[in-house]
Amino acid sequence: MAKRKRLKKPETASTKSGALRDFFSDPFVHVIAIIVLGFLIYLSTSEAPFVFDDVGNIPNNPAVRAMRYFTDGAFLDKAIAKGTVDEHFRSRIVGHLTFALNYRLHGPRVLGYHVFNVLTHVTNSILVYLLVLLTTRTPWFRRAAGDKKDPYAYRMASLFAALLFVSHPVQTGAVTYISQRFASLATLFCLLSMVMYVWGRLAGAGNSAGGQAGPRHGGWRSRVPYGVSILSAVLAMKTKEISFALPVVISLYEVMFFEEKAWRRLLSLLPLLLTMLIIPVTVLGEKTAVTEIRRIGESVQGGGSGNTALSYLLTQFRVIVTYLRLLVLPVNQNLDYDYPVYHSFFTPAVFLSFIFLAVIFISAVYLYRKSGREESADRQWLRVIAFGIFWFFITLSVESSIIPLVDVIFEHRLYLPSAGLFMAVVSAAAIAERRFGSAGAKTVPVFLSLAVLLLGVAAFQRNQVWRDTIRLWEDVVSKSPNKARPYVNLGNAFLDLGQYQQAEHEFSRALALDPADDKVRNNLAMLRLYMGKSDSARRDLELLIKRRPEDPMAYDNLGTFYARMGRPDDAVEEYKKALALDPSYLNAHFNLGATYFNKRDFDAAMTEFGIVDSIDPTRKKAHFYRGAIYFQRGLYEKAITEFRKELTADPGSADTYFQLGNAFSMLGRTSEAMAAYGTATALNPGLREARTPSEALGKTLGTGE
Repeated sequence: MAKRKRLKKPETASTKSGALRDFFSDPFVHVIAIIVLGFLIYLSTSEAPFVFDDVGNIPNNPAVRAMRYFTDGAFLDKAIAKGTVDEHFRSRIVGHLTFALNYRLHGPRVLGYHVFNVLTHVTNSILVYLLVLLTTRTPWFRRAAGDKKDPYAYRMASLFAALLFVSHPVQTGAVTYISQRFASLATLFCLLSMVMYVWGRLAGAGNSAGGQAGPRHGGWRSRVPYGVSILSAVLAMKTKEISFALPVVISLYEVMFFEEKAWRRLLSLLPLLLTMLIIPVTVLGEKTAVTEIRRIGESVQGGGSGNTALSYLLTQFRVIVTYLRLLVLPVNQNLDYDYPVYHSFFTPAVFLSFIFLAVIFISAVYLYRKSGREESADRQWLRVIAFGIFWFFITLSVESSIIPLVDVIFEHRLYLPSAGLFMAVVSAAAIAERRFGSAGAKTVPVFLSLAVLLLGVAAFQRNQVWRDTIRLWEDVVSKSPNKARPYVNLGNAFLDLGQYQQAEHEFSRALALDPADDKVRNNLAMLRLYMGKSDSARRDLELLIKRRPEDPMAYDNLGTFYARMGRPDDAVEEYKKALALDPSYLNAHFNLGATYFNKRDFDAAMTEFGIVDSIDPTRKKAHFYRGAIYFQRGLYEKAITEFRKELTADPGSADTYFQLGNAFSMLGRTSEAMAAYGTATALNPGLREARTPSEALGKTLGTGE
């Protein structure tokens, strides 16, 4: 008997709508949307230059230019003791390691750093998506939802939380600002730790009879994610100090969304809680406990930052309100805020800010308690709102509490806390969608989509400011006109472009705002020296020595003045004065070596450059000079070794490639010489004119820096 052919049901508008709904609720489509949006917003930043402390953290950081700092603990200890590497390098060693790997692959070219940062940001957005989605699968959430479960709403809430996170313009401070990778990378490890913890807990609950078991009882499906969670927490702690809040947030999540006996919770959480010891143990390991405790005490009293613990805390009440305003209305963003410091709780701005923040926090407590009542409508979402608000305050507390930081406000500090707030926003939207029925189902997604679009456009526009250093600092100066530091950075930007008149003007404006800033006065003096204004430069430098006779930098720069004025003996005398004050002062050793080189006292020069190498083997130009000395002595193999070391420190140096070609040429290694010449002329076509060793030396070697 022939089988009856089943008639195909005609497609209707409702079935088409259902298919479309299924398509847009597909997690794969969501992830693609997050990735595409993230790269569209940040694509234009691929060539945004190093700014602010990027230069010190990356191209001028010896620990980034050489992997030995990561593999040789004794060598690192010496570098920290001599001050060539930041004393808290170990506290953020994972972030520094990523910079070092970038440097090995890309040198000082910014593209690779930006690609890494954008990939980190997109990954974080996907982790936000997964965290919200997994939250809707937790035992408490499902029990609270009862028979009103709505998988489509859960996936859309997860999507919009991620889209808000990836598109918000305030995130540019942690993504486009390259050295703030510390914030975005620490966030990645924190989010990954949370996602893996929840995943492991859900797997453990799914494999247990009662549905309440922890990761210890769920087999490899729970133990592997749990192990990844602990590893991620460790990496987070070694990336940035904000991660100290991670175990607290995970513990809070456990209490709010899982249901188990207290002792079992503690066993699950204990390894994560123990990771909190990593940061204080690392810090105390860098110095003696007494020294570090004294430093913390001075910090709490205001040492270094000019703020006491109380004034910093009072100021942070106002700062957190500014952070909330930036999240709601991201206008007038600023890289370097000129923010007032408050000293009295009863200052209206402080008092009202405290009341406002207290209302928000108390509201979160109220929502948490209300979510525990079975008669409360949408109580599952009420608890997510409460958790998101708690997340915001807890993660922000590390940098916005009682330990004073030099800068009271920075936008990148919002990066991790914002994830919790976006979870709260989409949860409120889910409630609104249900409360308003069909009208809510139509309008809420449209409203959220419009918000994502507007935020994405704003982020794209903000990134245009970051693309040009001059434009960026002019933007800061326009918003912080009474703060000296933006003028200094604008002056440095003009200086990098060789626009000396504009640089002098900006340094002068900075000095007018802060006459006591001797570093700015020093920069202005050295700039005037380069501009040929020798008399004013000398007066400024001699004034600096009178004001700060114990500062080796002043003598070092006066030595540079004499060197450029053709008075090498006087220069040597000033460099020696600097070294008498600080025998490990790197720049004075380098400049003294360069002056000896120009006097053709090669033995003395080699001694000084040897000291430079012992202090910082990645110091630019040091190996270049050593190679040139070997070249002058006919020791071409040794010259090649030194030039190659120089290229490790400065892979974009056309002069070094050219000298390397000369050394190969003198040894008859023609093919290697031509390859080096080719690289040199590709980097600097102007080097085509010189081909003899003497001409090359004459073109590339001068006085010290």
